[in-house]
Formats: sequence, structure tokens, C-alpha cells
Amino acid sequence: ARWHIRTDGSPADEVLFGTPREVRWDDWTVQIPIALAQRAHDPPFPVVNRDIGVGANMLVPIAAPVLHPVAFFRPTFWGFFLGPDVGIAWLWWSQVLGLFTVWFCVLCTLTRGQVGLSIVGASLLLFAPIFQFFSFNGAPAAIYMGLAWLAAVHVLTASKQSALLASGCLLGWSGGCFALAIYPPFQITLGYLFAALLAGFVVQRRTELSLRVELPTRALACSLALGLAATAGALLWSDARDVVEVLRNTEYLGGRC
Repeated sequence: ARWHIRTDGSPADEVLFGTPREVRWDDWTVQIPIALAQRAHDPPFPVVNRDIGVGANMLVPIAAPVLHPVAFFRPTFWGFFLGPDVGIAWLWWSQVLGLFTVWFCVLCTLTRGQVGLSIVGASLLLFAPIFQFFSFNGAPAAIYMGLAWLAAVHVLTASKQSALLASGCLLGWSGGCFALAIYPPFQITLGYLFAALLAGFVVQRRTELSLRVELPTRALACSLALGLAATAGALLWSDARDVVEVLRNTEYLGGRC
């Protein structure tokens, strides 16, 4: 609704209660306009957008839709390639529905299929202030971490070659997505959670796991995962190395490394 004030001054008729405030303005006045600016650029979806400042690299630090292999690892922006309205709707609902669905599956796995408890847990997570107040900015990292955990569990438990290879590919893709959701305060915390949940799962199911079954295929699945995740990092580094070097030498709530 604050866009009305900045664009045409028309009344914000969509507001039913309360008053629009200048809260979380970096979402609606920076991130979404940058995504829309990518589509409006000639040619559209460039790596370097000449319409922003003296030219801004769109790979980092703020994710945006870019015609670049990195886009494969940033699924929340795929909708912008179909249109601006689809892009905004996709950006929002892929995070809302993705967060609920992925963590419902995680909780179902942890609770051995207790659907009701898993629905309650996923709903509480969806409506947690950290996601609601930050306009779901932290949701992609949480979604990718949950997907990676589910894939890792299937690499540990699957017995068919096709399932193992598919799980390895999912683990690598979601790991690459997680690596490119660049915000260390979320990534480090979720990394600890991933390790804790996976260790807990192994301890819980230690008598049920048969890791020696299809061991070569299981190892190949892990190699696929590592290769895909490393590819994501290499793709970003290849075309954003100079920007990363600038970011490493900035001060924002402490020195970066």
C-alpha cells in the first residue's frame, strides 16, 4: 500500500484495517522493484543492470531473476520469466506454500507419520514472527535446508538405485540453492539445525539403516550432491567475483569474511 504514496498518490483501497507504515521497506521498495527492473531492462534479465546506478551486478548481494545458470538454483524467482504479476505471485506463494509443505514433510518423517502433529508444527513455523515480520525473506533458506535434509534422509534409507540417484540430485540441487541464499545469519543457524536433525535421525533409526546395501550407488549419490552444490558456487563466483570482493570489505553489523 505504501507504493501508492510513491507512485500516483491514489488511496490505498486494499487496506481494510490500520495504516500502511514504512516497515520492512527494503522488501517493497528495493527487492521487488529490482526484480521488476530486471524484466524492464533492454535486454531483459541481464547479469549487469545498467538502469541501476552505474550498473549493478544482479547475482549478489540481493537475489534477482537473471538469465544465467545461477537462476536454476533460485526457484523463487522463476515466475518473473513468465511476467511481472506471475513473478510477484510466484515469489510470495512459493515461499509460503514451500515452507509449510517442506517442513510438514520433515516433521512427518521425524514423528514417524503423525500427520496432525506435523500440520500443527508446520503451521506454527509458517506463522512464526521471524518469517511473518521479515516478509518471508528467511523462508527460502529454511525451505532449501528442509529439502536437503529430506534428500539426505533418502540417501541414507533408500534401497533402489533410481531412488538413491534421484535423492542425490535433489540433495545437490537443494544444497546449491541453500548456498546461494546468501545470508549467513540464517545459513549458519540452519546448518547447525540440519546437522542436529540428521544426527538425531541416524540415532533414532540406527537399527533400521542398512547403509551397506547399494553402497556404491549411495556413494555415487553423495558425489552427485557434492558436485551439484559445488557447481552452484562456481557459477556464482565466475560472474560475481568482483562484487564478492567488494562485499568482503564492507562493514555491516560487523566485518564480513
